[in-house]
Amino acid sequence: MTYVHVEGIPGAGKTTWINSQLSQYQDAMLMPDLLNPKTLPAFALTYEFIVYIESIKSRLLQHAKKPVVLQERGYLSILAYHYAEEQLSATGIYPKVIALISESIQSGAIQAPEHIVLLSADIAS
Repeated sequence: MTYVHVEGIPGAGKTTWINSQLSQYQDAMLMPDLLNPKTLPAFALTYEFIVYIESIKSRLLQHAKKPVVLQERGYLSILAYHYAEEQLSATGIYPKVIALISESIQSGAIQAPEHIVLLSADIAS
């Protein structure tokens, strides 16, 4: 099985790109979005909870019925968010996030993707 994270800022075209891949390739499937900030309560957006959700996604991968699994946003987005937050506010959280995610990958709780697709967008428009 090939696991692909599709990353990018809002409006970069992640959903559009994924939908085009799903319509072109019958062997691809989309990992369910378990982390939609629009539907989660604020307490659920802690980095610990998000890493927990990533571990659930990794367990779901073991039961994937297609050889290619696409995921819109993953732990890379968590890292990017907390890195930016650290640069702006010096919260001290980023090293904890890095440590937790690294530990989770090394232990096998989170599966690292084989490929990462990074989409960019013109933020001026």
